[in-house]
Amino acid sequence: IIFSATLSPMEYYQDAIEGKHDNPYLLLPSPFPKENFDLMLAPTISTRYKDREKTYQDVANYLRAFIGGKLGNYFIYFPSYEYLDKVMPYLSFPKADVFFQEREMSDDEKDLFLSRFLSSPKKTTVGLLIIGGSFSEGIDLVDDRLIGVAVVGIGLPQICYEREQIRAYYEKKNNAGFDYAYRNPGMNKVMQAVGRLIRSEHDKGAALLIDDRYMQNEYRDLFSRLWTSYDVVTSPEDIKTNLEEFYKK
Repeated sequence: IIFSATLSPMEYYQDAIEGKHDNPYLLLPSPFPKENFDLMLAPTISTRYKDREKTYQDVANYLRAFIGGKLGNYFIYFPSYEYLDKVMPYLSFPKADVFFQEREMSDDEKDLFLSRFLSSPKKTTVGLLIIGGSFSEGIDLVDDRLIGVAVVGIGLPQICYEREQIRAYYEKKNNAGFDYAYRNPGMNKVMQAVGRLIRSEHDKGAALLIDDRYMQNEYRDLFSRLWTSYDVVTSPEDIKTNLEEFYKK
């Protein structure tokens, strides 16, 4: 018996774990109130490697609008340390405390990092993190210890020899090599990261996904069962308006 909220799509994980996908499984809806979660997709920005130099400022503007929507605690996930290093000169979060995930962190350092995200905060606190890292899963910051999560990019693993072998194997087996080696694991990281936001029936928060590929069916279908509704934002002003309406409700 295997249980996880992020085993999606199920057929992929059954193939990867069991070697087949004809065993029975059960999909249950989230027990948490849908009105407590505000999902925004920002599909006008490309974070593809070839476009990154041109979009750092746009990404920074979107993130500043997102963080500025309400005083509180936020996690922002980036594709890699390299990306974070290059976008850093463009990032600006006035009047906020900003902390970074280091490349090597002990358990004590991780605990200290999380301890800075306090309940009933008097100041906005922002964590700049790497998707798929140690702060992407198994983190429970309930109530108002975390009210916002942003993900830059779609979480695709880096190309490497092992990934390419997986791709070749599944391409031959079911003509879905890219899905199995890159797309599905990448979107799983995204869903795990956003999953840090709503940890109890009382939690409320907003998530922002920045990348034009989120509007493509191949990616949207992977999260549509988990997140059944979303708003499309095409400017920092859209983000501000969306958050104002969400928090009013």
